[in-house]
Amino acid sequence: MKKHAVFFLLICISVLGLQAQPAIQPEGKVVYDLRLSGKGVDPMAAMMMAGSTLEMSFKGDMTRAVMKMTIMKTTAIIDTKTQEGVMLMDMMGKKMAMEMKPEDVAQNKVGSSEMKVEKATETKKIAGHLCNLAYVVDDSTGEKFEVWYCPYLKVGQSAAMAGFNFEGIDGLPMEMDFSQNGTRMRMVAKSVTIGRQDEALFKMEIPEGYKLTTQEELQGMMR
Repeated sequence: MKKHAVFFLLICISVLGLQAQPAIQPEGKVVYDLRLSGKGVDPMAAMMMAGSTLEMSFKGDMTRAVMKMTIMKTTAIIDTKTQEGVMLMDMMGKKMAMEMKPEDVAQNKVGSSEMKVEKATETKKIAGHLCNLAYVVDDSTGEKFEVWYCPYLKVGQSAAMAGFNFEGIDGLPMEMDFSQNGTRMRMVAKSVTIGRQDEALFKMEIPEGYKLTTQEELQGMMR
């Protein structure tokens, strides 16, 4: 279970950069269901992932992600203008904090010049919004995954500055499919709110009671 927790922890950072075009609605929140499957998944891990969610909030240059799993909760906040952030993790009573510098954020980005977007013609409704299908293809590996996006839902620069810089995904991603080492994660939006977000949610202060650690130390503890 711990190795899958590390995987989702890094996905949580990466997904802070959901691709969007210039802001129309600069603030909002999306709540995703997380689904784990694949031949490399421990059945116990899949069971413990049941009911897990990822809540993404956007406000100007700021992005906040809260991932809730059975055994842990992580909160990651990134200023996409400075490319700095903080991550808080509460796992079975242990509270840890990690400060993220620009090089840490860059290390966990998803997307590169080798990633190409292939648009498809299929459409479907997700959380009440009509979405278009696109495939993101990694030219270096041949791996392909799905992104269903809503072209008329936009968020601010916080969503456009970090990872997932896939040119051609011109709208808010509503359903995404990732895989790594036989483990597959599907994220499906279950609610979307466009509107003002509380500024206090995006403060990058480490609360009292959290132990400061590094990303390397954090991964080492969870292996």
